[in-house]
Amino acid sequence: MATKEQFLDRIANRLGRERRTGARVPEWKNNPWDNLRDGPGNEGQVELFRKSLEALGGRFYQASGAEEIKEVLKEILEKEQVKSLVYNKDQRLLDLGLAHYLDEMGIETRVWDPAGNHEELKTFAEQADAGIVFADLGLAETATVLFYNGGPKGRSVSLLPPVFITFLRKRDMVPRLTQAVAHLEERAQKEGLPAYTNFVTGPSRSGDIEMDLSIGVHGPASAYVILLDP
Repeated sequence: MATKEQFLDRIANRLGRERRTGARVPEWKNNPWDNLRDGPGNEGQVELFRKSLEALGGRFYQASGAEEIKEVLKEILEKEQVKSLVYNKDQRLLDLGLAHYLDEMGIETRVWDPAGNHEELKTFAEQADAGIVFADLGLAETATVLFYNGGPKGRSVSLLPPVFITFLRKRDMVPRLTQAVAHLEERAQKEGLPAYTNFVTGPSRSGDIEMDLSIGVHGPASAYVILLDP
């Protein structure tokens, strides 16, 4: 059996030229994302994120301050008739006073704590009406949210319940995947990457061979993003 090198040499020989062993990085005259690079979370990016999310069937909210956050959460939970909910043991969520809000609303809750019973937590997440997480990054072009998962930040919280709710800070929004990958590379060099990195874009969407679109078959059917400013 020919090795990879022999196989590639044979192709080059059949083409009548020497084998190429490298690629030149192109020099772009214009960058298509330049109009979205006026700093993280600028108004153009926010509007693009909103339009992209709503085109996917998701819902977008903005909130500033404790009272607005509470009112937005109340509106979402009442609209979706949420009675049970799971959320990550994320300091950013705790700082929002999430536990207090949910207790006031009479919602049955569990916190995803790695020190707890994992199977019990997963079972609760499977049966919960909603899951709440805090995004590490938002991509304006596709309304994608990125999560560094592992430990107290469980993937099950965002993937199992039928209603998905995420908080995103305005300053953590970038134009598109190009900047998100640069962010990932910088983090990897400084502190390494977590157990899982997830990109989530809108509600779960599945299409079979007959091109019939189904929502919520392999994940949440409803997706909400609450943008925090500041």
